[in-house]
Amino acid sequence: MRRFTCVALLALLVLSPIGTAASAPAVPADTAAERPTLSADVTSRTSISNDTTRRLELDTVSTQGYGTPGLDLGAAVAMNRETVDSNYQLELLSVRLGAASSDEARQALVEAAIEDVESRVDTLQQQERQAIEAYGAGDISERELLKRLALVGYRAEQTKDTIARLERSTGASLGYLTRQANEYSTPTRSALFRTLNNERDGSLQAQVQGSQSGVVIQLLAQTGPDLEYYREAVRLDHWDTDTTNGFDNRTEFLEYTEGRYPYVRESSGVNIWEFRRGSWFYESPLDQGSIRIYVDGSQRKVYREYQQLTVSALPVSNSVNATDYGVEVVINETANGGPARIQVQNVLSGDAIAAPVMVDGTVVGQTDDDGIHWFTQPSGDYEVTVELPQGPINVSVSS
Repeated sequence: MRRFTCVALLALLVLSPIGTAASAPAVPADTAAERPTLSADVTSRTSISNDTTRRLELDTVSTQGYGTPGLDLGAAVAMNRETVDSNYQLELLSVRLGAASSDEARQALVEAAIEDVESRVDTLQQQERQAIEAYGAGDISERELLKRLALVGYRAEQTKDTIARLERSTGASLGYLTRQANEYSTPTRSALFRTLNNERDGSLQAQVQGSQSGVVIQLLAQTGPDLEYYREAVRLDHWDTDTTNGFDNRTEFLEYTEGRYPYVRESSGVNIWEFRRGSWFYESPLDQGSIRIYVDGSQRKVYREYQQLTVSALPVSNSVNATDYGVEVVINETANGGPARIQVQNVLSGDAIAAPVMVDGTVVGQTDDDGIHWFTQPSGDYEVTVELPQGPINVSVSS
């Protein structure tokens, strides 16, 4: 079931004048009113390409939509306060270690500090699970989910910093805790937190797909000259936290990973290790970007997947065009459910047309001066609408 979260904005756009980079050919009012809405179908998106990464999906999508966490100064202030408190606790630990009267006393202080960090990592896991399950059940909105996961990601980064400082001050080896905290720190969540903190002016929009067993988040963000595609997928049902069974060795795990993700076979600079007992971690740079994977060895299933890919490097899989009112709309989908590119132009002159773009009734942006806009695709069939002064052009996209 899709939820539409921008009804008010949509109504405003429909009632407001629409700016264009070039005007569409004029259509008499009576003709435009009588003309049926144009629809077109594309070929199935179920075909899989090995020219880019595979993508971890949900078995069933119970709810989905577009949203942004938006500016939240209260959340930003709270996070800054948590950082100050953490720094204070570390300084206090340093003072107490210096004043400790024996090695046993110092050891007890270090063990207590480590237990505190372990508790913080457990809290990250609980907060993430609660947010995902609440969204899948329809109890919270996309906006609230994105906010909660952004805060989980920020806390994970702060926890990693605390662990590093604790290692420096005590000499303890806590790499296992760093890897656990890093599980909840993702490029997607970092981008979302910057929106909370106003670094992206509150304009970042994400497409969310959810169920009570997992979530997929996609978003597009400009990074320097490149448009980047961020995607993360978490499958709670693919991770058995109690098992200790797993892959026998690195070779067996690598064979599994390369079989599941054929595109990564040619990559270099791969990091592989047994993440927890029974679970394994894979991280690799790619020609198109980077990927991070977590696998439950007992189930032989991927339960986390984080990707950051350069949009211009992604292969096109399907294309469809529709023409009405003297305007052509072309949609090019990238492979394996990646982002899609829409272009709107005047058929006679070839001039670009700037117009609002909607997906299933939700505004996802407006074509630029070149008549182009990139958007993230929802799960299943969906409809793209380009709003023109003469009327809408609707394009149906089939999964």
